[in-house]
Amino acid sequence: MNHNSVKYFLFSIFFTINLYSQNIPKVPETITLDNMVLRINNDAKSTIQSEVDALHANDKYFQIFIDRINIYFPIIENVLNDEGVPDDFKYLALQESALIPDAVSSSNAIGFWQFKLETAEQYGLVINDNIDERKNIVSSTRAAARYIKNSNFTFENWVFSVLSYLLGLNGAKSEVDSKLYGTKRMSIDSNTHWYIIKFLGYKIAFENYSNSKNYNDKIKRPLNMTMNINKIQKIIPMPKLNHVIKDLVKEYDQSIYLHITRGVSDRDHDISIANEPTVFAMSRPIRKNNLYLGVKAITHDDIRWQYCDIKATTLLSSVLLRHKAKEEGSREAILVRDGFVTEGAASNIFIHLDDKIYTPPKTNHVLPGITRDLLIEILLDYKIPLKEEAISVDMLSSASEIWLTSSTWEIVPVVELNGNLVGEGNPGPLWKEDNILYLEFNRNYCN
Repeated sequence: MNHNSVKYFLFSIFFTINLYSQNIPKVPETITLDNMVLRINNDAKSTIQSEVDALHANDKYFQIFIDRINIYFPIIENVLNDEGVPDDFKYLALQESALIPDAVSSSNAIGFWQFKLETAEQYGLVINDNIDERKNIVSSTRAAARYIKNSNFTFENWVFSVLSYLLGLNGAKSEVDSKLYGTKRMSIDSNTHWYIIKFLGYKIAFENYSNSKNYNDKIKRPLNMTMNINKIQKIIPMPKLNHVIKDLVKEYDQSIYLHITRGVSDRDHDISIANEPTVFAMSRPIRKNNLYLGVKAITHDDIRWQYCDIKATTLLSSVLLRHKAKEEGSREAILVRDGFVTEGAASNIFIHLDDKIYTPPKTNHVLPGITRDLLIEILLDYKIPLKEEAISVDMLSSASEIWLTSSTWEIVPVVELNGNLVGEGNPGPLWKEDNILYLEFNRNYCN
């Protein structure tokens, strides 16, 4: 029997941008900001160009910025448009937080738009022990838009409204010429406040990469996709799927689980008559956890059947193995078959040994994981040494770092294995570096 014919599938679709080359933009003679025309003199042009050059200097970090832009700018643009604020202000969010949801400044300003507590509450953001809307892209952008609009009621000058975001309304009023209130033309020169110069640098550096039509040809799918989008649409039309997902997501920060099977047939063990696929979907709030602190794990004989690469609804063995780990005070059981590691009870595994990352290759004993595939692509993109190679028990016990990957856990460090410390018993330095790369690409979207 061809076991591939009875596979059950889980679908997750990720998109990223791949920049093959970067042409650093040159600062023009004039810049438009909504209905304003800004003329840039030579001194200011040189300073702004330095800002632009610095933002383009490192391909790796430029790519991270673009990944975040691809995720967040469409959301920000929609909110700014609803509030009647020029969408150029999306570059202000990039400037303030680098679009990191939980960014914290030295003055304890937090979130996408770097709101301090008092100002956040003044503009209606909910902040308590359970929620901080400064980290919510929609709520915080709406509050920022209203702050900017309030400033512009005074200035009727979007450039001065930019400055007010740093200095406050009264602080900005003390810095600018009241004769320029309401002007539609301004000169940017050596006397222009550094914060405005920086804002213009961000706008010029990223405006050619911040419109979806400009990077359609740069989009690629990650490696090892379970199924392509065309096959999914044959099962459930995309408009219907979009409707289902929108119906499931009643609030922000939700995870979506989509499970498609071959369908239902009479109980006579004949799979050929199951020709109507079953589609199951559910959502739940994304819950914070402390797994980033590391987990304990045990090793256990791999007691599962031979077709472990099939995503099936029969999860009894994995449930029992995970329960065994829990009974021994651990979070996961790392499975061993014939002296070699296969995977976790409900996770894939990576180890760091001898300056290389190892993960078991895909075989019939390993269930392919979307998070595993995405992490592999990220490691390869950033030229971090990686081998898809069998991991012996000795290699596992000698590893300086052990990671577990899954859609719900993302990337979790193992700090204790069978009662022995892994490394120094804390999340390792390589995990910290690679987890940042993963989170910047994937946070809030692929759970």
